[in-house]
Amino acid sequence: MTERDVSAVRTTISEVVSNVANEVVKTVALVKGADPVSASALGGAAAGLSKAADAVISRRGARVGAALVATGQDLEHLFTAAMDDDRKLELLSRALEVAQRTADEERVRFYGRIAAEGVLASDDAVVDEKDRIFSSVAELDPADLKVLLLMTTGHAWQKREAAGQNRVVAEELPEVVRVLDPVFARLENLGMITGQGEGGVMWGSEWTVTDFGRLCMAELRRLGSSG
Repeated sequence: MTERDVSAVRTTISEVVSNVANEVVKTVALVKGADPVSASALGGAAAGLSKAADAVISRRGARVGAALVATGQDLEHLFTAAMDDDRKLELLSRALEVAQRTADEERVRFYGRIAAEGVLASDDAVVDEKDRIFSSVAELDPADLKVLLLMTTGHAWQKREAAGQNRVVAEELPEVVRVLDPVFARLENLGMITGQGEGGVMWGSEWTVTDFGRLCMAELRRLGSSG
């Protein structure tokens, strides 16, 4: 990275994580016994007074930096391209906001890289696609992701009870059995899995990963890679 890029990273980190301070300080104040109104009032002025807040801000800032570095792009060019289109600016901003709250390094890299691909795309359809993939993956919590990754390794699945030759998610991931219903509901709502066949024909309790679900996982592997 050039000296100019380093400066741009630092500036962007400062801007993206500045909104974290108030949130953290309010939380610290509440934990220490302040009422909600007082805690809210403290938020704007006391950000630098809490070591806990400083640690959180530093940690989240490092993730924003990691997401930007992972793009491998000239950052001035990236930011200029984003400023020229409100959709691209929104995509980049949201990706960095999500990255700062994500402990998973793979997804931090993914957020930075997929946002950069959208920002630098000349085709509106590509921008929309990158935005949709980013937004959908950002909705997944660790249990959702674990189930989806498993389901991409097979064709047809049962949720809990065996049927025919289909594999059973509950048997292969017993640690998520208690949250399988909300996991399946979220994945289905995002269009990543379906209980319907082609033409909307119901398959009963049989579930499959959609083409979009497989695309999201393929992009997560490609863009989240450390290589």
